[in-house]
Order: sequence, then C-alpha cells, then structure tokens
Amino acid sequence: MKIRPTDANGDILPVRTQGEMAEGGEAAGLLAAARLRLMKGDWAEEEGAGSPVLEILRGDSFGEDKLRELEACVTDVLRKTPGVAGVEDVRVRQEDRRYVYSCLLLTEDGTVPLEQDMEGG
Repeated sequence: MKIRPTDANGDILPVRTQGEMAEGGEAAGLLAAARLRLMKGDWAEEEGAGSPVLEILRGDSFGEDKLRELEACVTDVLRKTPGVAGVEDVRVRQEDRRYVYSCLLLTEDGTVPLEQDMEGG
C-alpha cells in the first residue's frame, strides 16, 4: 500500500515522485491516524451507520467504564485498518474532557507508535 504523506495536522503533503509516497508500516500508521482524526467530527449520513466511537464520546459520563469502552472501540477500528495486523500496548488516559489513546500498531514492516487525542462531549 502506498499513500501520500501527511504533516502533523494530517494535511496531505505534495509529492513529485513515487519514492516520496509513504508505504509499508509508515503508510499503515498514517492511515490509522487519519481514521481516528476523521472520527472526531464526521457524522454518517445514515443515523444508524455512525461511528460507535463518536457515540461514546458524546455521552456525559466519565470514568473507568467509559475509558474501557473507548479503548475497546478504538482498538477494534484500528484492527480493521488495512495494513494493520494487530494492536498492542494500548493505553487510554483522561485529561479533563479529553481522551488520549496510544498504542503500537503491528504491521508487516514492524511496529508503528500511534497517539491520538479525542474530545469528549
């Protein structure tokens, strides 16, 4: 798999040659991060097809149960990402109304660290 590289904000960077494209583990990591960024504000057109992660974040309750539910849901999304063979060393921490998810993505080319913050509603 080859995808265009992105900057720290997730904006796609221009490339001039195929050699500048991200591939292998780097591409899988970029794709996984993009999937989590899209969950922050995207809503499905069909109400029943929305992201379960968004529904968890929209809830008012905070605490250990919500952290475990969020961890399981995000990990499931990442496991289904093309190029990702597994997810290890998963951690979710809460900072006020913000959640920070971190893990190691297992790819054919090794492990790729991932950290993404998500705002609670």
